[in-house]
Amino acid sequence: MRFHTVKHVLFWLGFLLSGELSAAPPPDLVRVEWDQALLTAPFDADVWNRKHEVASALAQNISYLNSPAAEAAYARAQAAPFTATAVRRSLLRFRELLLASRTEREFRHTLRSEFSLYRPRGHDGYGRVHFTGYFRPTYRASRVRTATFRYPIYRRPPNFASWRAPHPTRLSLEGYDGTGNPRGPLKGRELAWLASRYEAFMIHVQGSALLDFVGGGRMAVGFAGATDYPFRGFVDSCLERKPASLTIEQFFRTNPRELDRCLAWNNRFIFFEPKVSSEPIGSLGVPVMARWSVATDKGRLPPGALAIARANLPRLVPGKGVQLARSQMLVLDQDSGGAIQGSGRADLFMGTGPEAERMARAIYDSGDLFYLILRKERL
Repeated sequence: MRFHTVKHVLFWLGFLLSGELSAAPPPDLVRVEWDQALLTAPFDADVWNRKHEVASALAQNISYLNSPAAEAAYARAQAAPFTATAVRRSLLRFRELLLASRTEREFRHTLRSEFSLYRPRGHDGYGRVHFTGYFRPTYRASRVRTATFRYPIYRRPPNFASWRAPHPTRLSLEGYDGTGNPRGPLKGRELAWLASRYEAFMIHVQGSALLDFVGGGRMAVGFAGATDYPFRGFVDSCLERKPASLTIEQFFRTNPRELDRCLAWNNRFIFFEPKVSSEPIGSLGVPVMARWSVATDKGRLPPGALAIARANLPRLVPGKGVQLARSQMLVLDQDSGGAIQGSGRADLFMGTGPEAERMARAIYDSGDLFYLILRKERL
């Protein structure tokens, strides 16, 4: 859920088993063999070296999959061929194997014998998934409007559920320049003020932020709702004045009026709320973890499930900065996003702050996503 270059922005523009699986896997997920997937080593050594951290994250997903919210999510996710129960049992067994296996080799061997792989059809119909990255920004902010901090983010209105369609446009909600509409429905619902419209908009894009207030204090804010417009990326005409030497961030920070002009194309508007936990929380209501959590379309892919992501992924190398390398990593499907639509999109969470931002902005690649589900005879 981030943008960095023009191409990033334009991109945004088998069987029934005791009720655990649907009558046949629907088009979005198909079973593949381990050898067919070329997964001789399913993921990097971090999973084994940090097994207790992974086990803790799995426990949170297992708790979610036991909830009525998970049952409702799977009832809505017509394209996901698994029930919450099947995915929960898969996570329980994976966690058990991870903690009980005596060696990494034993763990990997048992994993292959007990689990099947399911691959999304992808954006091309052949399993390719487009990966991007997102992060939680940290910004200076003010609890009140000042001459410096003039750009608000808003709480959800108490009567939001009764708003009639079509919802108000971005212009009517926050004004042309993003400093607010004194006669609009959000007057008095300001949660915090930012120093630039670009920062306020990036909180909309990323879905959360950590705010350090002038005068002291810190607040974690997260998604609390959105207007009923689809996400729209910037069209070509918005970027025709951007010099090739500048990133989109550099261009909009130095040309705020261009951002005002371009945001008129995107009427989707996000509301926020303070979060009790300082940890970023995903759409499933559980904390998301840097380099472990992925956002997908929860109407097409199984919420809370375990998967293996394979793509060109970043690491911070001391003295060299961000380096990309073909990698395979274990991920937990814990989040969603307005720009993440269809079975061919995945957004990897890279963490909080500037280093996480650099890594998130580096991810732009087509790769593979394999969901791990217990074989039918073990469910």
